[in-house]
Amino acid sequence: RKDELLAKRLREIISSKEEGILICIPNIAKDTPLRTPEAIKFWNDFLRVYGRRWVNLLAKDGVYYNTQVTRLYMDYHTSGKSGEWFERLKQVWRGKDIIVVEGEKTRLGVGNDLFDACNSIKRVICPGKSAFSSYDKILDTVKEVWNGELVLLALGQTATVLAYDLHKSGIRALDVGHVDIEYEWFKRGLTEKTPIEGKY
Repeated sequence: RKDELLAKRLREIISSKEEGILICIPNIAKDTPLRTPEAIKFWNDFLRVYGRRWVNLLAKDGVYYNTQVTRLYMDYHTSGKSGEWFERLKQVWRGKDIIVVEGEKTRLGVGNDLFDACNSIKRVICPGKSAFSSYDKILDTVKEVWNGELVLLALGQTATVLAYDLHKSGIRALDVGHVDIEYEWFKRGLTEKTPIEGKY
């Protein structure tokens, strides 16, 4: 659902220079030989339509990181690198206690081994759509249940704002976006975006 406050917060965050936070954007400014031809065409079309407006939102001397770090397979499945990348990403939460904050049908890591090496997992289940309308309750709940864990977020645009606000409260939070569905596609060897039974 369109939400002017969410749009305002996202504009604030993308141009922020808040110390200690990594703000990520798609690494699409130039082609990479590892991407599939379909992905290259998609991102070139995106830049042609939205590029100027999108780039104008960025801080002029800002440093940005690669949001594609959680989209490790479908755009790269012909490269043979995805397995290595997933294993490296799993090291981020290996041996850690984590809190997963997700939509009610996301089921991050359920039915696969994405979080098997974690020490423990707690979950905060949020609305599956328009989660930002419950933002204050979600933020308060995460702060209430947090006890030093690494927080992993899979909650659409709401996750971006939540990661930012949790960071400002001294809580390490990562927006892991589509990592679970990408991992499911990888494990199945799929080459087209396909719904996974039991997941949003």
